Amino acid sequence: LVHDISNEPLNNTYGNRWAQERVYRFIKAMHAEIKKVDDRPTTVGTQGYLPEDDETMRQGWVNAAKHDSDEPVINDIAFFDEFLDVITLHPYNVHNVPVEEFEEYKENKLERLETLGKPVLITESVWGTPDAESRKPYLESELYTYKKFGIGFSCHTLCTSKCADCFPPAEAIVPMKGGLYMAFLDKNYEIRPHHEIFNEL
Repeated sequence: LVHDISNEPLNNTYGNRWAQERVYRFIKAMHAEIKKVDDRPTTVGTQGYLPEDDETMRQGWVNAAKHDSDEPVINDIAFFDEFLDVITLHPYNVHNVPVEEFEEYKENKLERLETLGKPVLITESVWGTPDAESRKPYLESELYTYKKFGIGFSCHTLCTSKCADCFPPAEAIVPMKGGLYMAFLDKNYEIRPHHEIFNEL
């Protein structure tokens, strides 16, 4: 349905503008190759922004990214705008703020995204926690909010596996930072407790 050229491409550039420009050139080349053979829409998975971020600093559609600047890019939507036929977001409730606060923040974001005139999808949702019980408020605050605003969403990880963030912390080969477990199905392919909310919505 849509080509996701790169997932969170600025994630590992650590604010290094030289690295960010190299990533941009790579995505530009990949976009050109895709368009040679396929006319389906393209996107670049963007990280979204945390609730406490300064709107004027992080919302790229307000302050356009400039490729002749030495300042680090923090507005990934503006930086990759030319490749975004569809805007795809990863707007996690990382700090587990109350649902009312999360809703207000997302409503403001969606209103501003509408000014770009492009379809919007959430292609990663529900921040991870070490266990299903502690993940319940994240499931509720995020998914109820997306449903309320009528925006399409998918989860970040469907199945338990050996990939990062896809298995219980107790099964980690090496200690994991934060102990994130983001799968919706356990290793027996059963829906984890509380995760049935995804199907109900």
